[in-house]
Amino acid sequence: MALLSGVGARSAYFPDIAVPFALVRIGAGLSFMPLLTIAMADVPRADAGMASGIINTSLQVSTAIGVAVLGTLSSDRTRTLLHHGVGEAAALLGGYRLAFAVGAGCLAAAPLAALAWIVRPTRRKTPTPCPAASSPSSSYVPSR
Repeated sequence: MALLSGVGARSAYFPDIAVPFALVRIGAGLSFMPLLTIAMADVPRADAGMASGIINTSLQVSTAIGVAVLGTLSSDRTRTLLHHGVGEAAALLGGYRLAFAVGAGCLAAAPLAALAWIVRPTRRKTPTPCPAASSPSSSYVPSR
C-alpha cells in the first residue's frame, strides 16, 4: 500500500503498479488462513460451521467498510484539490495517494493493535468426570 501511494501520473505498470499489487495478493493470501485458524481454535466442533460463517461474513463486511472509507477519503481529497484549481488528473492522483497512504498506515498499525489486544489463553483445568456418569447403572437403557 505504501508503494502504491507513491505511484505518479507517469508511472509504468510494471514494476510500479504490478509489484505492489502482487505484494498485496501475497500478503492477503498468507494472512487469511492463519487468522481463520486462530479465530476457529477454541470453537466447539458443533458450532464450527456457524463460527466460520460469522468470521467470513465479518471479513467481507470489514473489507467493504475499509474500501468505502478509503474511497470516501479519496473522492473528498480529489474534490478538494479540484476546488483549489488543481487539474483533474493530478487531483485524482492526489486522492488515490491519500487513500493508499491511509491504508498503509492502517496496515502498519494493525499488528500493533493485535499485540495490544490479544488475550493470552490460560490453561484450563480438565474437568473431573462425575462418578455417577461413569457407573454402569448410568448407561441403563430400558427394554421395550
